[in-house]
Amino acid sequence: MRYSPVLLVAFALFANAQTTTTSRADYCTSISSYAERIMLARQAGQPKESQLQSLALYFTQESEQAAAAELIDEAWKGKQASTERRQQIKTNRFRENVEEDCLKNKIFPN
Repeated sequence: MRYSPVLLVAFALFANAQTTTTSRADYCTSISSYAERIMLARQAGQPKESQLQSLALYFTQESEQAAAAELIDEAWKGKQASTERRQQIKTNRFRENVEEDCLKNKIFPN
């Protein structure tokens, strides 16, 4: 099974983040990075199923896997942006909204 380079980089980041997370802010920064990668995959036209299948690579707890699946669903609700600039805007907004919701304990509760 082949994984895209984006997935491999994200896996490396989250493997490291899980061992060094010391605060909610750090944790939410890691989650927002994951959200950014999800939206980048969405905007690149990758299939939703590939992201759902990779959840176990990033998250070991069932609650985190469920929250991540919800993020993936949310990313795939909207259409792909038509230009690279709009894709970047969508990606940035998604990442920022996820980080804000995480900091407010609306998603990925500990």
